[in-house]
Amino acid sequence: MKHLLAALIVMASITIFTGCGESPRKGSDSGIDLNTPVARLEEEASNMGLSELKGKAAAYQAAVTEKSKELLASEKELKDLPLSEMIGEKADTLKTKVSKVGEELKQLKQRLGIYEAQITKKSAQ
Repeated sequence: MKHLLAALIVMASITIFTGCGESPRKGSDSGIDLNTPVARLEEEASNMGLSELKGKAAAYQAAVTEKSKELLASEKELKDLPLSEMIGEKADTLKTKVSKVGEELKQLKQRLGIYEAQITKKSAQ
């Protein structure tokens, strides 16, 4: 049991450090798409105006915030499971969800960084 609990704590810690938020949907109104290659986003961002960059950054920041809330809720739900359920299907489902949401958050933060870097660069010009 101690090893299982330690493994869960490590997994939760990794997830926290990689980020969290709500998963954006392809083709959503916000223009957020995790399927677009990073190189393409960098190219598109370099051709955008400052106001458009700020709009994209705001959309990504909102998505990061939502994904973070989703991750924290899932982690809390996993943490609150009784020890007897820690090795069951529900725990496995929650662990998978935490991992997936953490990866999505990481991608969102990476993409947010692209727009923030261009905002900084264009503001300095």
